[in-house]
Amino acid sequence: MTCSEIGIAIGVTRNAVIGKIHRLGLSSGRPAGVSARTNCPPRARHSRGPTQRRLLRLAYAQAAIDETLPDISVISAHPCSLVDIAARQCRWPIGDPASTNFLFCGNDAINGFTYCVGHARMAYRLPAGRR
Repeated sequence: MTCSEIGIAIGVTRNAVIGKIHRLGLSSGRPAGVSARTNCPPRARHSRGPTQRRLLRLAYAQAAIDETLPDISVISAHPCSLVDIAARQCRWPIGDPASTNFLFCGNDAINGFTYCVGHARMAYRLPAGRR
């Protein structure tokens, strides 16, 4: 899929998809100005890479979260500091990072995500025009 097709599928712009690819460090690794066709065999160009699969998985999870849950307020039952946070705990920041009592949510995170259900609903929203 092209970046435009991924953007349409998940409800963001093409540039947002390209930016995410670069931030994750998953670009093709070819030098600037070199065509994708010179470095990639024809079959590899059409396969879905890890970034495209992750973006599609995020889009499907977004749809599932939006459809199955009513609007809820998030109560952080297990707030924890950066030192105390464990794997599979929600990493939604609570408070001012410059203050001494800065914490993370700490609720159980959704599989494959860094946030709990309530914070995932806030983090992965479609623009109002595309809902």
